Amino acid sequence: MSAKPSKKVIRNFGETKGEAIMRQALEMKKIPFEQEAMIGYYRVDFLIESAKAVIEIDGVSHIVLDTQKRDMRKSDFLQEQGYILFRFSDEAIFKDVFACLAEVQQHIKAYSKWKVTPGS
Repeated sequence: MSAKPSKKVIRNFGETKGEAIMRQALEMKKIPFEQEAMIGYYRVDFLIESAKAVIEIDGVSHIVLDTQKRDMRKSDFLQEQGYILFRFSDEAIFKDVFACLAEVQQHIKAYSKWKVTPGS
């Protein structure tokens, strides 16, 4: 299987190439998500609310110390709110987006088993 969802990556306005590749992979796998969703004061790249999961795609700007500190605060906040955070580098997405997505899918599957529905 190809590491990219399609040969031509169609990007939405303001979307990085890594985000576009992940979005297309999520769409191909029919995983419901919100893109550029707000959680508190933080904007996340992808939110899978049904599994309390967040996906962040980190480009080169995330190697800067100030950005890393901001990312840590964001990660801590999301964890406090009960979200699990999946943080992938652009490089990992370019190499094999479906390997990255497999990690998320494992969480979604496990979360659906843990989730307690009202009345059960």
